[in-house]
Amino acid sequence: MMKIKEWFSHSLEIVDYKSRKLLLLSTLLGFVWFGVELSFVYILQGFLLSLQILSPEQLKVPSWFPVGIYQSTILLISFGIVRSAVNYFKNYFSVVAQHAFIRRCRDELIDLGLDSKLFLSSSEYLTLFSDRVNQSGVFVQYVSLGLVTFCSVCLFFIFGVFFAPKEMVFSLSLTIILMLPIKKMIYQVEKTGSSLITEWNQVNEEVLNSKRNYFFLAVYDLINFKKAEIKNHLSEYEGHYNTYASVSSFFSSIPLFVGVSVLSLCAFLSIQYFHTPGVKILSFFYIFLRMVQGLSELNTTAACLKLTYPSFRETRDVLIKLKSADESAASEGQKSKEKFKTKDLSIKFNSVGFAYPGGKFLYENLNLVTDHGDVVIIKGPSGAGKSTLLKLLLGLEQPSKGEILINGLSVNTLDPKWRLHLGYVGPDPFLIKGTVQDNLDFGNSGITKFSEKDYWNALDLAGLASEFKKSNIDLNTVMSELSFLSTGQKQRLAIARAFLRKPSILIFDEATANLDSETERQIVDNLASFSSGITTIIVTHKNSFDKVGTKFITIGN
Repeated sequence: MMKIKEWFSHSLEIVDYKSRKLLLLSTLLGFVWFGVELSFVYILQGFLLSLQILSPEQLKVPSWFPVGIYQSTILLISFGIVRSAVNYFKNYFSVVAQHAFIRRCRDELIDLGLDSKLFLSSSEYLTLFSDRVNQSGVFVQYVSLGLVTFCSVCLFFIFGVFFAPKEMVFSLSLTIILMLPIKKMIYQVEKTGSSLITEWNQVNEEVLNSKRNYFFLAVYDLINFKKAEIKNHLSEYEGHYNTYASVSSFFSSIPLFVGVSVLSLCAFLSIQYFHTPGVKILSFFYIFLRMVQGLSELNTTAACLKLTYPSFRETRDVLIKLKSADESAASEGQKSKEKFKTKDLSIKFNSVGFAYPGGKFLYENLNLVTDHGDVVIIKGPSGAGKSTLLKLLLGLEQPSKGEILINGLSVNTLDPKWRLHLGYVGPDPFLIKGTVQDNLDFGNSGITKFSEKDYWNALDLAGLASEFKKSNIDLNTVMSELSFLSTGQKQRLAIARAFLRKPSILIFDEATANLDSETERQIVDNLASFSSGITTIIVTHKNSFDKVGTKFITIGN
C-alpha cells in the first residue's frame, strides 16, 4: 500500500496544475457520460411506445417522462447532440492534458537539465526530451481517457445491480471468468514497452555516434556495416511494435465477442428461469453492452498505459532526480548578493580534492593562488579531470574536499552573475544564426555597448580582421553566407567574442585544438598582450602556451 501511495505521489509531483485540473474534469465527465447513456434507456422506451412496439403497461419509466412521438424524436436528437458533446470533451480534455504535461516536462528539462549537474549523456538527454516525454504525454492522455471510462463503467455496474441484480451478477461473473486468462497477456505489453525503449535508445545512440565518427567509418569502410546495424535495430523496434499492435487489437476486440456471448446466455436464463419482463431485459442489455464496451476501451487503455508507462516512469524519475539535485544545490547556502566592486578577481584553490561518488580522487590537496595578470596553464592526459577542474572553478561541481575562493568568497555561495566577469572559449565554436556582429554580441550584449572599433579590435586579436577584410566580410554579413569559413576561422570567431568581453578571467579550454600551428602562434602572441591585467586559465595538451604561462598545474601524473 505504501509503495502505491509513493508511486502516486511521485507521479503527481511531475504532473502540472493544468493537467491535474483536466484529469479531475475527466473524472467528472465520467459521471456525465453515465447520466447521458442512462437517459437513453428511458428515451428508447418512449420512442418504442410511440411506434406502438411497446404498450404503456410495459414501460419502466416515471409517469412524468414524455413519451409522445414528437417528444421522443426531440429527446433522441438532443441525446445525440449531448452525447457528441460529451465525447468531444472526453477527447479534448485528454489531448490538452497530454500536451500540457509534455510542455511542463520539457520546460523542466530545459530549466533543470541546463542549470543542474546533468547526469545524462547528450544522446540520453535528447532521447528523453523528444521521444520519452512524448510517450509520457501519451500515458497522461490515456489516463484521462481511462478516468472517463472507468467512472462510467463503475456507475453502469452499480445501476445494473439495482436495476437487474440477477442478470448483472451472472453476466459480470461470466465475463470475468472468460476474460481472466486473457489478462495475463497484458504483462507481455509491459515487456514490449521496455523493449521498445531499449531498441530506440540503441537507434539514437548508433545514429549519433555514426554521425560523429563519419570519417573513421569512411576510412575503415564501415559505413555499410553501421547502416545495417542501425536498420537491424529499427527492425527489432518494428517487431516489438507489431507485437504490441497484435496484442492491443486482440484486447479491444475480444470483449465485444464475450459481451454478446454473455448476453445471449443471460437472455436465455432471464426468460427461462428468472422470468424477467422483456422491457427490463432490453434496458439491461443496453446498460450491460455499454458497460462491456467501456471494459473493452479500458482493456485498450490498459494496454497503452502498460506500453507507455516505462517512458513515463523514466521521465518521472529523471525529473525527480534533477529537482533533488537542484534543491540540494539551493540548500547548500544562500547565494551571496555581494557585487564585485572591482574587476580584479583573485582565485585561490585551498587543498582542493575531487572524486566522483564511489571513485578514486582525480586529485587531492590542489593549491593555487593567482595574482592579477597570471596565466595559469593546466595540463594532463585525457580523463585526468581538466574539464572537471573548470567546473569546480565555475561552481558547477563541488570539491570533495577543500574549497575554491574568488576574492575570498567560496565560489559555491556566489551569485551566478559573477560569471559576467569571465570569458570562455571551448574546443568547439558556439555560433548562432545571424550576422558576424550578432555572434560577437552573443552573451556580451548585456555587459556594455560596443563600438565598431571594439568589434574589429577583437577580430584582429583573434587573427580574423585582415582575412575578413580581404574577403569583403563585414559585421553585417549574415553567418549563413559564411559556409566557406573553415573550422579554424569559426573557432577564432568564438575567440574574438571572448576578447570583446574584456573579462577579468579568461578561460581557454582546448580553444586552439583545431588551429594550425601558425594561427595558434599568432593567438598566443596576441594573448600575451591582451592578457596583461587579467587572469588567464588555459587548459591544453600542447606546449605552445608555455612561454606565456606564469603558473602551471599538471594533473593525472
